[in-house]
Amino acid sequence: INAIIYYAAAIFRTAGVSKARVTALYAIGAVQIVATVISSGTVDLAGRKVLLIIGSIGMAISNAALGTHFFLTRPDFCGQQATNWSSEFSNVTTSTADISSTCNPQLGPLAITSLIAFIFVFSMSWRSIPFIAMNELLPLRLRGLLGGITISTLGVSASIIIGFYQRFESAVGAYTAWWAFAFLSFIGMFFVLFFLPETKGKSLEEIEMYFKSRTKKKEVISKQST
Repeated sequence: INAIIYYAAAIFRTAGVSKARVTALYAIGAVQIVATVISSGTVDLAGRKVLLIIGSIGMAISNAALGTHFFLTRPDFCGQQATNWSSEFSNVTTSTADISSTCNPQLGPLAITSLIAFIFVFSMSWRSIPFIAMNELLPLRLRGLLGGITISTLGVSASIIIGFYQRFESAVGAYTAWWAFAFLSFIGMFFVLFFLPETKGKSLEEIEMYFKSRTKKKEVISKQST
């Protein structure tokens, strides 16, 4: 999400949108508000796991579609050399975004649709639900410490992605980078499916008893195996 928001203006510019930065700002804000409202109204009805799985699938599809857009509008299709498309934010005047918009302008809506779809499914799932689940799953006596470590790790990870994305994209191509994001989103679905317990409708005491019972089962199995 950090990379896609940071480079949203360049993606809008790829589609030939005038005043791309302002348009991207308003579009992202509006989509986030709508998706967050939907999430807050459905998280206790559908459950945490369902929304996270839907979000993972939606992010995988939208990232794959955005990668496909960059693959079909890559500079060699036009027989031109281009610099990094994220140079939208530097003093470089020619970028892959510039050339993409002249190569296949009919594919511009695919980039915008993919970006909006990603922000929508992310905002209604992975933007807020992990913080809800974190407060429910972490034991009370360690919640402050582990919560702080989790938030710090998130901030460091976001900084790394934003800082190194341009080098990664330069090395493998924009389309490969977004396909890699799609793959990671798909992996996230399996993590939620197999490792994350559903906490919908459960009290903190019930959740704690769930983990205690799992621990006891593992101890019994370990003793039987020895």
